[in-house]
Amino acid sequence: MIKQKADYLAQRKKFFIMRTLIWASVILAIFITGWVITQNRANYFTVVAAVLTLGLAQNLTRYLAFSKYKNPDIDFANDIDLLDDAWIYHSVIIPTKKGDKYFPHVILKANLIFFITYEKNPTRHLDDTFFSKFTAKGIEKSHLHFCSIQHRDNLAILLKQIKGVKPIEATQESNAYVLEGMMV
Repeated sequence: MIKQKADYLAQRKKFFIMRTLIWASVILAIFITGWVITQNRANYFTVVAAVLTLGLAQNLTRYLAFSKYKNPDIDFANDIDLLDDAWIYHSVIIPTKKGDKYFPHVILKANLIFFITYEKNPTRHLDDTFFSKFTAKGIEKSHLHFCSIQHRDNLAILLKQIKGVKPIEATQESNAYVLEGMMV
């Protein structure tokens, strides 16, 4: 039940940079066409090109927002993807008051949410607003688990623990919708 592939960030970056380049090409084509036709830069074509910069700015901003994050370790992602009855998200970005918090992997199983990161202190930079987002949606703080994995051994131990959790489909699905609503 993988909900988000491991190369999600790379796909989003490519998508937004391509759209940015397309918008830039269209804007330049309209502007140059107007300049050639009227022999003057002050024309309606320039106004249309100026309005179209909004689309360019939007896509460029989205690209820049994703550009500072890297894809998760593909070997870890492949191991995590072997979980059968869990919902798996890779490259999850959740905004907080202190800034965006990036989790390379998030696993939902039963009513538990496992946030997996490569940092030694996975709860660093988490503030009360991060937790209040979940509690406001009915997910208790005790159901949020933050795990740090440095090597495959840590991941194997964690995956064994997660496999031992009995699935509760209804809760798992509703938690997935809550998480998707918080993601950037």
